[in-house]
Amino acid sequence: MGNFAAFFEIVIAVLLDGNRRRLRLLPFNMLGFMISLFAISGAVWSSMLDSLLNREMVWDKTIRYRAEVTQ
Repeated sequence: MGNFAAFFEIVIAVLLDGNRRRLRLLPFNMLGFMISLFAISGAVWSSMLDSLLNREMVWDKTIRYRAEVTQ
């Protein structure tokens, strides 16, 4: 899930560059972080629920249409 180090790095880089107008883009970074947080949390809860209910994992593999190379 990551941590807040990316936000601190962005803020420090903006302060060192002296272009403080770029800080206005930080809320978009936070929005992306929150979306990822909910997606990862949902996957973790789903995985835990599957293990508690003894569900079997289903993996639908991608169909490959390329020709096999024989040597």
